[in-house]
Amino acid sequence: MRPVASLSIFLSYSSQDSTLAKALYIGLINKGFFVWKAPEDIQPGEDWAVAIYKALEKSDIFLLLWTDDSMNSNEVTKEITLATRKQKIIIPVRATWASPRQAQEFHLSNTQWLEAQERKQDEIVDLVCERIQQIEKDGIKRPNLIRRVLPDARVQLLLKASLAIIGIFSIASDLDPFIAPNQTLLN
Repeated sequence: MRPVASLSIFLSYSSQDSTLAKALYIGLINKGFFVWKAPEDIQPGEDWAVAIYKALEKSDIFLLLWTDDSMNSNEVTKEITLATRKQKIIIPVRATWASPRQAQEFHLSNTQWLEAQERKQDEIVDLVCERIQQIEKDGIKRPNLIRRVLPDARVQLLLKASLAIIGIFSIASDLDPFIAPNQTLLN
């Protein structure tokens, strides 16, 4: 089935929660979303770490299935860290009452949770679909965790205008802006 949704989803979960993760995976695919999940989407002979990295890098949404087991998973923690660094939209689905700790808490502290502790699998799929559809409707707004050091548009325009004026002045004055100051101009 061809995905109808425009956003791609990376599903992060503990292998101990494979039943619920598989239900989310199939439910979202059946609703027209493109979902990447290990091991289903890792090719035979492909390096797991490389496959996960590439999939996460290409995804728009990092869907985290948060359970007691994922909280104790080093691999899930690595994926959360990478998703944060790559400024992915993170949708944490909390299927436990436990809160994140240490590195997980650091990365997830500003993120609103989708509470799913006492919900059925199909309800969770519906809630996730609603949230993703809302993100699509609103347009992707990645978290502004890493600011690039670029001047804003007005400063860039002012710099370009200044360089243009210097260039025009140099041409009008018949000066070569590339001649070092200690060289003599012969005219």
